[in-house]
Amino acid sequence: MSKLIENAGVIAFILAFLFCCFGISLVIFYGFLYMPPAITPIS
Repeated sequence: MSKLIENAGVIAFILAFLFCCFGISLVIFYGFLYMPPAITPIS
């Protein structure tokens, strides 16, 4: 029984880690996509 709880904790940790990575990459992607013209360099 304790082994099952241990595995559930590990799985939850991995899912949370993947969710965080996905969220950060999504924020960066949308940040570059919708970056205001004042920040983007004008070539």
